[in-house]
Amino acid sequence: MGPRNHDTVALFEEAASWDAFGDNPYLEERNRIVLSMLPQAAQSVVDVGCGNGVLLRALALSRSVVGLDPSRRALAAFEGPRVCALGERLPLRSGSVDVACALEVLEHLDGASVLACCAELSRVARRWILIGTPDRENPLRNALRCPRCGEIFNRSHHLQSFDESRIASLFPEFAPLSVKNGGQRVRGYLRPLLWLRHRLAGRFYSGPGETRGLCPACGNREFPRFRHNLPSLMLDGVNRLLSPRRPYWVLVLLERRQDGRIGGAA
Repeated sequence: MGPRNHDTVALFEEAASWDAFGDNPYLEERNRIVLSMLPQAAQSVVDVGCGNGVLLRALALSRSVVGLDPSRRALAAFEGPRVCALGERLPLRSGSVDVACALEVLEHLDGASVLACCAELSRVARRWILIGTPDRENPLRNALRCPRCGEIFNRSHHLQSFDESRIASLFPEFAPLSVKNGGQRVRGYLRPLLWLRHRLAGRFYSGPGETRGLCPACGNREFPRFRHNLPSLMLDGVNRLLSPRRPYWVLVLLERRQDGRIGGAA
């Protein structure tokens, strides 16, 4: 067997990565938000990073859709028009769809890939772009530490943080039209407390399923079950007092400016 690919694409080729994408009330809520945001005139849609077609199935009831994702395993779950490709190189003509969607995609990309993907979304979108990301997420909040090599990484391979203003800044030819929040209400972790949790308590991600992961450095897939210690319990308690919960997602609909040309930045 040749060397394994340890990037995000490899993570989402695992069947277990899609366990939460079945009957998921938060994804159903996201679908309702997206349907409420899209203008009636947005009749053709490409969903970049469509996964197993959760959004596409809802949109296909009233619109022409195509799904695009680098994971063949994910695409196999959707029976409509689909293409296996990266968001940084969309195999679509300029201005070929009314709206280009990318939901929970950008946070998985490095800086150069974010710029390339946004340029491609701008190129193929005739009039609108819809972006959804975790809202102001600190990727280290859900970090794992590999027991084999010591690499610290976000368990979902999130690399960056976004908010409404950063999303808007990535699309200079477009103007924000509407913004909505939704999803499970999650609690952030204050950065000084999180630093202490990692460095002093030696405790990382404590949610369900910690035994499942994929280290991007060495390819390890086996992680220990989480166990609290006294410092981590104390830090979690302080954080609960100081850090409020907020909806997980921010979704931003942008519309092409009247003086913007189709085809992306020069």
